[in-house]
Amino acid sequence: MDYDDDLNAPVWDDLNPPKQASVPELSDTFADLNTDEANQGEEEEEDEGVNSGEETHTAEHENSDNLLNTLAPQEDPLVDLQTANEASILSSPTKGADDPLFSASTYQPLVFGDTNDQDLSQSTPVLSSAARKSGKPRMLFNSARMRRRPLDKKASNTTTTTTVTNNNANSEVADPLGKIKKETEKKVDEGPISVTSNNTTKSKSIIDQVEEPLFKVPARRNISENQLESNETQVQKQQEQNQDEEREPVNFYIEVKDPVKVGELTSMHVEYTVVVESELLETRYAQVNRRYRDFRWLYRQLQSNHWGRIIPPPPEKQSVGRFKQDFIENRRFQMEKMLQKIASSPVLQSDLDFILFLTSNNFNFESKHREHTTGSNASRDSNDLSEIHISEIELLGAEDAAVVLKNGGLDGESQKRFLSLSFSSLPKYNETDEYFIDQYKLTESLEERLKQLNKSLDLVDSERNELASVTEEFSKTIDSLAELEVTRQNVEILTNFADTHRRIRESLERSSLQESLTLGVTLDEYIRSLASVKAIFNQRARLGHYLVIVETDFAKKQSLLEKLPQNSTSQSNIDKINSAKREYQTLQRRCKSVKKRWQEVGDCIKKELANFEIEKVKDFRNSLEIFLESAIESQKECIELWETFYQNNL
Repeated sequence: MDYDDDLNAPVWDDLNPPKQASVPELSDTFADLNTDEANQGEEEEEDEGVNSGEETHTAEHENSDNLLNTLAPQEDPLVDLQTANEASILSSPTKGADDPLFSASTYQPLVFGDTNDQDLSQSTPVLSSAARKSGKPRMLFNSARMRRRPLDKKASNTTTTTTVTNNNANSEVADPLGKIKKETEKKVDEGPISVTSNNTTKSKSIIDQVEEPLFKVPARRNISENQLESNETQVQKQQEQNQDEEREPVNFYIEVKDPVKVGELTSMHVEYTVVVESELLETRYAQVNRRYRDFRWLYRQLQSNHWGRIIPPPPEKQSVGRFKQDFIENRRFQMEKMLQKIASSPVLQSDLDFILFLTSNNFNFESKHREHTTGSNASRDSNDLSEIHISEIELLGAEDAAVVLKNGGLDGESQKRFLSLSFSSLPKYNETDEYFIDQYKLTESLEERLKQLNKSLDLVDSERNELASVTEEFSKTIDSLAELEVTRQNVEILTNFADTHRRIRESLERSSLQESLTLGVTLDEYIRSLASVKAIFNQRARLGHYLVIVETDFAKKQSLLEKLPQNSTSQSNIDKINSAKREYQTLQRRCKSVKKRWQEVGDCIKKELANFEIEKVKDFRNSLEIFLESAIESQKECIELWETFYQNNL
C-alpha cells in the first residue's frame, strides 16, 4: 500500500478495495454525498418527503453525519487553485534550505478563545445538513502536509505561497536562527558554493556559527621597538608624576631672617639668612645667605622645570625706598612665605634647583651651570612675572635642541631670513579650547578688581596713618593748654585727655600695621599669584605657537618630498631624497613631541586651577578673619580707654 497516496486521499472511502462489497446502509449514505451541487435544492425537498419507514434509520444517519462534519469540513483550500490551473496540482509543500524551522504556512497554531468569532468561522466552517449531502469531496485536514520527498519544486513553491496568503490573519512564528544565519552569511566572503542537500547546508551553517568567534578583533599593527620604548618611558613618567602628586609632602622648617645691607653705593643690596631643616636634605640642616635676585632665579628655574604648574611668586621689584626698614621687613615676610609654599608642594619640594637654592654654598657658580644645562635663561629676568621662556632643551631634547638653537630657535628656523629680513610671516596660534579662553578672561578681570581693592586698602591705611599723626598733634596741643595751669583740676583732666589720645594714636598705628601684614599681604600675594597663573596660560600659548610652526614646516617638507622623483637613478637625486626623508622624519618627531607637551600642559593647567581656587579661598578667608579680629580688638581697646578716662576724671 502506498501511504503517501493513501494519506492524501480526500475521504477514507477511496481506501476501500474495488472488489470489496459495501454495507447497504453506508452505500446509501455515500451515494447521497456524491450527487451534484446543482441538484442540492431538489435533494433537500426529496429528503423532506421521505417515507415514514425510513424514520428508524434517522438516528444512525444523524450520528454518522455529525461525525463526518466534525472530521471533514466542506471547503477544500486547494479547489480554487485546481480550477484556475485546470489541472490537479495536489502536491505538498517542501521546506527549502533557507526556510525557517517553523512558519505559519505549514503548522497552524492552536486557536483559543482570544480570537474573533469571524476568524474561527473562516478557519473551520460549520456544515449544514444540506451541505453534508453535497457531492463535493471533503478533506480530513485543511492544512497541507510536509512531504519527505517533494514531488515537484514548482508545485511546492506554489502551494507554500498559497498557504501563506490564506493565513495572513494568523501571527507568524519567528525563526530564532533565521536572523543570525542571515547576518553570518553577509559577513562570509561571497563565492560559488556547491550545495548537495538541504541538511548539509544547515549543518554547515550551524557549525560555522558555533566556531565563529564572538568578537572580531582587527589585526595588530606592527609597532617598532623605538615606539614601544618611548611609550614605556612615557607611561613610567606619568606614573612617577602621579605618585609624586599623591604622596604626602615632607615637613620643612624654613625661616628667612636677619636682613643685612651689604656693599656700598651702586653695589649695595640686602642679604637674608635662610635657615632650613628637613629630611630631604643630606645634612638635615642648612643655613645660607641669599639676596633678592636669587629668589627671582629660583622662581624662573622652577617655572622652566614644571610647565603648567603655578609657582609661588617672589615679591615684585622696587627701585625706590628699597632700603627702608618697613619695606625690608615686608619683603622678608613675602620671601619666607614663598619658600614655605614651595616646600608644601609634593612635586616642587623635591626639585633639584630648590634643594640647590637651600643648600649650596657656591650658589653663583652652580646656578649659572644649571641655567646653561637646562636652557632656562633664569638670570635674564624681567619685572613681569607672567612673562615666560620655553626651553628648547626641555622641549625637544639636547641633540635636536642644539640644531634648532644654531638656526635661532624654532621661530628663527621657520623663518627664512636674508640679511635679517623675513620673507614670510609666522603663523598665528588661535586657542581652540573655550575653557582656557574663559579662564584667562576671568583671571584678568579678577586681577584688575583685586588691584583696585588693594589701592583702596592703601588709601585707607594712609588715611589711618594721617589720622594717627593728627591725633598726635591734637594731644600735643592739649598738653600745651595744660601747661597754663589755670586750675589744678583742669590740668589733671587735660593731661589725662592728652594721654588717652596718644594711646589711641598707638592703637591706630598697630591696627594699620596689622592690616598691612594680614589683608594687604594676602591681596598682594593673590595678585602676584594671578600673574603666575597668567604665566601658565602664556606657556600653553607659546607651545601652541611652536606647534603651529612645526606643523607648517612638516606639511611643507611632506609636499616637497612628494614632488621629488622617487624612481630616479642619479646620485644627486638620491642624495636629495635621502636628505629630505631625514628632515621629514626629524620634523615628524619634533611635531609629535611638541604636540604631546602642549596637551600635557593643558591637562596640568586644569588641575592646577582647581587646586588654586580652593587654596586661595582658604587663604583669603583666614586673612579676613584675622583682619576682623584685630579690628574688633582695636575698637575694644579704644572703648576701654575712653571708659577709663570717663570714670576717673568725670
